[in-house]
Amino acid sequence: MKRKKSYAIIVLMLILTACGHNVERSLNENYTPPSVKEQPKMFYPVVAQENSFSGITKVVVIINKDGTVNRTVVIKSSGHDVLDKAVIEYCKELVFNPALKDGQPVESRIVWEVNFNFLDQKWNDYTYNYLQSVDELFSRVKLARNDERLKIEKEILDEHTAFIEKMNDAINFNKIMEKVILPELAEQWKKDWNSWPLSFLLYEDFIERFPDYDSLAAAKNFLKDAVNFDLGYIQKQSVTNPESRMLKENIISKIKQFILNKYPDIVLDGTGANAAVNFKPRS
Repeated sequence: MKRKKSYAIIVLMLILTACGHNVERSLNENYTPPSVKEQPKMFYPVVAQENSFSGITKVVVIINKDGTVNRTVVIKSSGHDVLDKAVIEYCKELVFNPALKDGQPVESRIVWEVNFNFLDQKWNDYTYNYLQSVDELFSRVKLARNDERLKIEKEILDEHTAFIEKMNDAINFNKIMEKVILPELAEQWKKDWNSWPLSFLLYEDFIERFPDYDSLAAAKNFLKDAVNFDLGYIQKQSVTNPESRMLKENIISKIKQFILNKYPDIVLDGTGANAAVNFKPRS
Protein backbone atom coordinates (compact mmCIF):
# COMPACT_ATOMS: atom_id res chain seq x y z
CA MET A 1 0.00 0.00 0.00
CA LYS A 2 1.38 3.38 -0.98
CA ARG A 3 1.99 5.65 1.98
CA LYS A 4 0.57 9.14 2.06
CA LYS A 5 2.95 11.79 0.90
CA SER A 6 2.39 13.65 4.11
CA TYR A 7 3.68 17.11 4.81
CA ALA A 8 3.93 15.98 8.38
CA ILE A 9 6.88 13.68 7.84
CA ILE A 10 9.04 16.62 8.87
CA VAL A 11 6.99 17.01 12.05
CA LEU A 12 7.75 15.39 15.39
CA MET A 13 4.38 13.89 16.17
CA LEU A 14 3.16 13.93 19.70
CA ILE A 15 0.13 13.78 21.86
CA LEU A 16 -0.26 15.73 25.07
CA THR A 17 -3.25 14.87 27.23
CA ALA A 18 -4.45 16.20 30.54
CA CYS A 19 -7.13 15.00 32.88
CA GLY A 20 -8.31 16.31 36.21
CA HIS A 21 -9.45 14.16 39.13
CA ASN A 22 -11.09 15.61 42.20
CA VAL A 23 -9.34 14.55 45.38
CA GLU A 24 -11.70 16.23 47.81
CA ARG A 25 -13.75 13.77 49.77
CA SER A 26 -16.77 14.87 51.72
CA LEU A 27 -19.65 13.10 53.39
CA ASN A 28 -21.67 16.27 52.95
CA GLU A 29 -24.08 15.78 50.05
CA ASN A 30 -24.11 19.54 49.54
CA TYR A 31 -20.50 19.53 48.39
CA THR A 32 -19.88 20.28 44.68
CA PRO A 33 -16.34 19.65 43.40
CA PRO A 34 -14.48 22.25 41.34
CA SER A 35 -14.69 22.16 37.56
CA VAL A 36 -12.51 23.69 34.88
CA LYS A 37 -13.75 27.04 33.58
CA GLU A 38 -10.78 28.19 31.50
CA GLN A 39 -8.18 25.70 30.33
CA PRO A 40 -5.27 26.69 28.09
CA LYS A 41 -3.82 24.20 25.65
CA MET A 42 -0.27 23.12 26.30
CA PHE A 43 2.52 22.88 23.78
CA TYR A 44 5.14 20.18 24.10
CA PRO A 45 8.29 22.04 25.26
CA VAL A 46 10.67 22.52 22.35
CA VAL A 47 13.76 21.53 24.30
CA ALA A 48 11.98 18.31 25.36
CA GLN A 49 11.15 17.49 21.75
CA GLU A 50 14.71 18.15 20.68
CA ASN A 51 15.96 15.71 23.33
CA SER A 52 13.11 13.18 22.97
CA PHE A 53 12.02 13.69 26.58
CA SER A 54 8.71 12.10 27.49
CA GLY A 55 6.93 11.13 30.68
CA ILE A 56 3.97 11.76 32.96
CA THR A 57 3.87 14.63 35.43
CA LYS A 58 1.28 14.48 38.17
CA VAL A 59 0.52 17.51 40.32
CA VAL A 60 -1.86 18.62 43.02
CA VAL A 61 -3.52 21.90 42.12
CA ILE A 62 -4.74 23.94 45.10
CA ILE A 63 -7.68 26.14 44.12
CA ASN A 64 -8.78 29.34 45.84
CA LYS A 65 -12.37 30.22 46.68
CA ASP A 66 -12.53 32.46 43.61
CA GLY A 67 -11.47 29.65 41.28
CA THR A 68 -7.91 30.84 40.68
CA VAL A 69 -4.95 28.57 41.30
CA ASN A 70 -3.18 29.16 44.60
CA ARG A 71 -0.24 26.85 43.96
CA THR A 72 0.76 23.63 42.25
CA VAL A 73 2.78 20.82 43.83
CA VAL A 74 4.44 18.06 41.81
CA ILE A 75 3.64 14.68 43.37
CA LYS A 76 5.05 12.55 40.57
CA SER A 77 7.83 13.81 38.35
CA SER A 78 8.13 12.93 34.68
CA GLY A 79 11.84 12.59 35.28
CA HIS A 80 12.58 15.78 33.36
CA ASP A 81 12.61 19.23 34.96
CA VAL A 82 11.62 20.94 31.72
CA LEU A 83 8.39 18.89 31.53
CA ASP A 84 7.54 19.36 35.19
CA LYS A 85 8.11 23.12 34.97
CA ALA A 86 5.93 23.31 31.85
CA VAL A 87 3.07 21.69 33.78
CA ILE A 88 3.46 24.09 36.70
CA GLU A 89 3.39 27.09 34.32
CA TYR A 90 0.38 25.60 32.57
CA CYS A 91 -1.53 25.17 35.82
CA LYS A 92 -0.99 28.83 36.70
CA GLU A 93 -3.26 29.70 33.77
CA LEU A 94 -6.11 27.39 34.79
CA VAL A 95 -9.32 28.96 36.09
CA PHE A 96 -11.97 26.88 37.86
CA ASN A 97 -15.54 27.11 38.88
CA PRO A 98 -14.81 26.86 42.62
CA ALA A 99 -15.93 24.00 44.80
CA LEU A 100 -19.12 24.65 46.75
CA LYS A 101 -20.06 23.48 50.22
CA ASP A 102 -23.58 24.27 51.34
CA GLY A 103 -23.75 26.62 48.37
CA GLN A 104 -20.69 28.64 49.38
CA PRO A 105 -17.31 28.68 47.55
CA VAL A 106 -14.55 26.85 49.40
CA GLU A 107 -10.90 26.08 48.80
CA SER A 108 -10.27 22.73 47.13
CA ARG A 109 -7.69 20.67 45.32
CA ILE A 110 -7.48 18.33 42.37
CA VAL A 111 -4.86 16.04 40.91
CA TRP A 112 -3.85 17.05 37.39
CA GLU A 113 -1.95 14.63 35.19
CA VAL A 114 -0.15 15.55 31.98
CA ASN A 115 1.20 12.87 29.67
CA PHE A 116 4.01 13.95 27.34
CA ASN A 117 4.39 11.33 24.66
CA PHE A 118 5.23 10.97 20.98
CA LEU A 119 2.56 9.39 18.82
CA ASP A 120 3.61 9.59 15.19
CA GLN A 121 0.67 8.40 13.15
CA LYS A 122 -2.06 10.41 14.85
CA TRP A 123 -0.35 13.75 14.32
CA ASN A 124 0.93 12.73 10.91
CA ASP A 125 -2.67 12.14 9.84
CA TYR A 126 -3.96 15.27 11.56
CA THR A 127 -1.56 17.69 9.89
CA TYR A 128 -2.02 15.97 6.55
CA ASN A 129 -5.82 16.25 6.82
CA TYR A 130 -5.63 19.91 7.91
CA LEU A 131 -3.45 20.88 4.97
CA GLN A 132 -5.58 18.91 2.53
CA SER A 133 -8.79 20.40 3.89
CA VAL A 134 -7.56 23.99 3.73
CA ASP A 135 -6.20 23.48 0.24
CA GLU A 136 -9.57 22.15 -0.91
CA LEU A 137 -11.44 25.04 0.72
CA PHE A 138 -9.13 27.59 -0.92
CA SER A 139 -9.94 26.01 -4.29
CA ARG A 140 -13.68 25.98 -3.65
CA VAL A 141 -13.88 29.56 -2.43
CA LYS A 142 -12.46 30.85 -5.72
CA LEU A 143 -15.48 29.47 -7.58
CA ALA A 144 -18.14 30.21 -4.97
CA ARG A 145 -20.49 33.17 -4.92
CA ASN A 146 -22.28 35.22 -2.29
CA ASP A 147 -23.63 33.15 0.62
CA GLU A 148 -21.73 30.02 -0.41
CA ARG A 149 -18.47 31.95 -0.42
CA LEU A 150 -19.11 33.32 3.06
CA LYS A 151 -19.91 29.82 4.31
CA ILE A 152 -16.62 28.45 2.93
CA GLU A 153 -14.68 31.36 4.41
CA LYS A 154 -16.10 30.51 7.83
CA GLU A 155 -15.05 26.88 7.33
CA ILE A 156 -11.50 28.07 6.63
CA LEU A 157 -11.49 30.20 9.77
CA ASP A 158 -12.78 27.25 11.78
CA GLU A 159 -10.07 24.97 10.33
CA HIS A 160 -7.37 27.45 11.36
CA THR A 161 -8.75 27.77 14.89
CA ALA A 162 -8.98 23.99 15.30
CA PHE A 163 -5.40 23.60 14.07
CA ILE A 164 -4.12 26.16 16.56
CA GLU A 165 -6.00 24.46 19.40
CA LYS A 166 -4.85 20.92 18.54
CA MET A 167 -1.33 21.29 17.16
CA ASN A 168 1.14 20.70 19.99
CA ASP A 169 4.41 20.65 18.07
CA ALA A 170 6.04 24.00 18.81
CA ILE A 171 9.13 23.18 16.74
CA ASN A 172 7.24 22.59 13.51
CA PHE A 173 4.17 24.79 13.95
CA ASN A 174 5.51 27.50 11.65
CA LYS A 175 6.74 24.99 9.08
CA ILE A 176 3.23 23.63 8.71
CA MET A 177 1.66 27.09 8.79
CA GLU A 178 4.05 28.22 6.05
CA LYS A 179 2.36 25.76 3.68
CA VAL A 180 -0.97 27.52 4.24
CA ILE A 181 -0.35 31.26 4.42
CA LEU A 182 0.36 33.54 1.47
CA PRO A 183 3.99 33.27 0.26
CA GLU A 184 4.60 36.99 0.72
CA LEU A 185 3.35 36.81 4.31
CA ALA A 186 5.59 33.82 5.07
CA GLU A 187 8.56 35.60 3.51
CA GLN A 188 7.90 38.63 5.69
CA TRP A 189 8.17 36.59 8.90
CA LYS A 190 10.11 33.36 8.44
CA LYS A 191 13.52 35.02 8.63
CA ASP A 192 12.70 36.11 12.17
CA TRP A 193 10.30 33.57 13.62
CA ASN A 194 13.01 31.04 14.58
CA SER A 195 11.18 28.33 16.60
CA TRP A 196 8.59 30.66 18.11
CA PRO A 197 5.11 29.56 16.95
CA LEU A 198 3.26 32.59 15.55
CA SER A 199 -0.38 31.54 15.50
CA PHE A 200 -1.68 35.03 14.73
CA LEU A 201 -0.32 34.77 11.19
CA LEU A 202 -3.07 32.32 10.25
CA TYR A 203 -5.65 34.97 11.12
CA GLU A 204 -3.63 37.68 9.40
CA ASP A 205 -3.56 35.51 6.29
CA PHE A 206 -7.33 35.04 6.51
CA ILE A 207 -7.95 38.79 6.78
CA GLU A 208 -5.65 39.46 3.84
CA ARG A 209 -7.37 36.84 1.67
CA PHE A 210 -10.96 37.59 2.60
CA PRO A 211 -11.46 41.30 3.35
CA ASP A 212 -15.13 40.86 2.37
CA TYR A 213 -15.84 38.32 5.13
CA ASP A 214 -19.08 39.35 6.81
CA SER A 215 -17.71 38.74 10.31
CA LEU A 216 -14.33 40.37 9.81
CA ALA A 217 -14.56 41.88 13.29
CA ALA A 218 -14.66 38.34 14.70
CA ALA A 219 -11.59 37.37 12.68
CA LYS A 220 -9.76 40.43 14.00
CA ASN A 221 -10.74 39.46 17.52
CA PHE A 222 -9.22 36.00 16.96
CA LEU A 223 -6.08 37.73 15.72
CA LYS A 224 -5.98 40.02 18.76
CA ASP A 225 -6.25 37.12 21.20
CA ALA A 226 -3.68 35.08 19.29
CA VAL A 227 -1.09 37.86 19.06
CA ASN A 228 -1.50 38.66 22.75
CA PHE A 229 -0.93 35.03 23.58
CA ASP A 230 1.99 34.67 21.18
CA LEU A 231 3.68 37.64 22.83
CA GLY A 232 2.96 36.31 26.30
CA TYR A 233 4.39 32.93 25.37
CA ILE A 234 7.58 34.37 23.91
CA GLN A 235 8.11 36.80 26.77
CA LYS A 236 7.75 34.09 29.44
CA GLN A 237 10.38 31.77 27.98
CA SER A 238 13.96 32.02 29.18
CA VAL A 239 16.88 31.85 26.76
CA THR A 240 20.49 31.46 27.73
CA ASN A 241 22.80 32.62 24.96
CA PRO A 242 23.10 36.19 23.60
CA GLU A 243 22.07 35.23 20.06
CA SER A 244 18.84 33.65 21.27
CA ARG A 245 18.09 36.67 23.46
CA MET A 246 18.57 38.95 20.48
CA LEU A 247 16.26 36.82 18.32
CA LYS A 248 13.66 36.86 21.08
CA GLU A 249 13.83 40.65 21.44
CA ASN A 250 13.68 41.11 17.67
CA ILE A 251 10.56 39.01 17.15
CA ILE A 252 8.76 40.69 20.07
CA SER A 253 9.62 44.10 18.67
CA LYS A 254 8.58 43.10 15.15
CA ILE A 255 5.19 41.77 16.29
CA LYS A 256 4.46 44.90 18.32
CA GLN A 257 5.44 47.20 15.48
CA PHE A 258 3.37 45.23 12.98
CA ILE A 259 0.24 45.46 15.14
CA LEU A 260 0.84 49.15 15.89
CA ASN A 261 1.10 49.94 12.20
CA LYS A 262 -1.73 47.77 10.85
CA TYR A 263 -4.10 47.36 13.79
CA PRO A 264 -3.64 50.42 16.05
CA ASP A 265 -6.96 49.65 17.78
CA ILE A 266 -5.66 46.33 19.11
CA VAL A 267 -4.44 46.43 22.71
CA LEU A 268 -1.37 44.30 23.28
CA ASP A 269 -1.20 42.94 26.82
CA GLY A 270 0.85 39.84 26.02
CA THR A 271 -0.97 37.74 28.60
CA GLY A 272 -2.96 35.49 26.30
CA ALA A 273 -5.73 35.49 28.89
CA ASN A 274 -8.52 35.23 26.35
CA ALA A 275 -6.72 33.26 23.69
CA ALA A 276 -7.67 29.79 22.57
CA VAL A 277 -4.06 28.87 22.05
CA ASN A 278 -1.27 27.97 24.37
CA PHE A 279 2.39 27.34 23.68
CA LYS A 280 4.84 25.98 26.19
CA PRO A 281 8.53 26.52 26.56
CA ARG A 282 11.32 26.39 24.08
CA SER A 283 14.92 26.53 25.27
